[in-house]
Amino acid sequence: MESNDTLRFVQADKLETPAGRLNDFVLVSPTHAKLGTLDGVLVDPHDRQVRYYVVTAGGWLNGRHYLLPMTPARLESERHALQVDLEPEDLNQLARTDLHRFASFCDTDIVDTVFGGNDL
Repeated sequence: MESNDTLRFVQADKLETPAGRLNDFVLVSPTHAKLGTLDGVLVDPHDRQVRYYVVTAGGWLNGRHYLLPMTPARLESERHALQVDLEPEDLNQLARTDLHRFASFCDTDIVDTVFGGNDL
């Protein structure tokens, strides 16, 4: 995993898609089992890449935050769900994290994203 210094957290309510913002979306398995809620994503602004989905499993107050490496997902807008290739029993194999370890995506990161962080 990249260092905490390079990755930035983008909250799900800031992620706009054709289905709307993703703040009330859940992640589900191919068998339609609920994996957890989507908190947001971790991005690498310099490389212009989304690296991880941030998933909370076990409830909002007592939940654990897991980092699911970026993988193709199927957006199910009617169900407010993202389907990923993972089953609930696989969650414990994912890295756990504390979201406070990551800075939020900010204006400086936008410049890095647009210009690739290159010196002009």
